[in-house]
Amino acid sequence: MKKKKQRLLIPFSGLKEGKHEFNFSISAEFFEQYEQSLVEVADVSIEVIFEKKKNLLELDIVFEGTVESNCDRCMDSLSIAIEGDEFLIVKFGDEESDDDHIMYIPDSAYELDFSDQVYELINLAMPAKVEHEDEEDCNQEVLEKLREYSSAREDEDDDEIDPRWAALNKLKK
Repeated sequence: MKKKKQRLLIPFSGLKEGKHEFNFSISAEFFEQYEQSLVEVADVSIEVIFEKKKNLLELDIVFEGTVESNCDRCMDSLSIAIEGDEFLIVKFGDEESDDDHIMYIPDSAYELDFSDQVYELINLAMPAKVEHEDEEDCNQEVLEKLREYSSAREDEDDDEIDPRWAALNKLKK
């Protein structure tokens, strides 16, 4: 991870027990701190209902907004609407949790940094295949080059079979 630029922090040590509401807004600066982030530009609003209890903290995280990424088909920039919610339980101690909904922080902690959890939530909210809805919206020059390359590869494959594969094909018969 790069230098920490925009962190999502809740300073809970001075808060009374009970529910508290926090609002955050994250931008491209937030994603710059994560190497090889799929998100380049973002405008995401986050609402956190934070409940402080005697021995643990509970966060109900709701987010919505838009993120910009590259189209998987033509590599042009593409804006994607995202939304989601997550419930997170924060316990005190040095343990590690296998449960994605439970997080441990040291007993001496006075603030909660849940930036990594939000980063993961936003990435998981993105579609598995990021593409323009219609192929006509894609960069047509790139698509034409891909078609040319694809047809050249097909012609090349038909002409000559690699001898290593030919030997393996004999085994299939």
